Amino acid sequence: MTEGEQRHDVAWSIDITIAIRVRNTRERLGYSQAELAEMIEIPLQEMIDLEIGKTHITAGRLYTIAKALGVPLDWFSDEAT
Repeated sequence: MTEGEQRHDVAWSIDITIAIRVRNTRERLGYSQAELAEMIEIPLQEMIDLEIGKTHITAGRLYTIAKALGVPLDWFSDEAT
């Protein structure tokens, strides 16, 4: 595996981990995907895509999600677990 492929794998792994943490936090707090999508003003399909890792969650979007869910931004990082 080349260095570029390794970086891609690491980045993909981080994206998936964050997506799973968003979904788990949303579910733990009792919000549906539709409710969170409305709270952060995105279409439901985009919310679905974010949670399955099909769409990357930008830093700005993650900040908006964290505020909507009432958790600190670092809640989604490895240090929070």
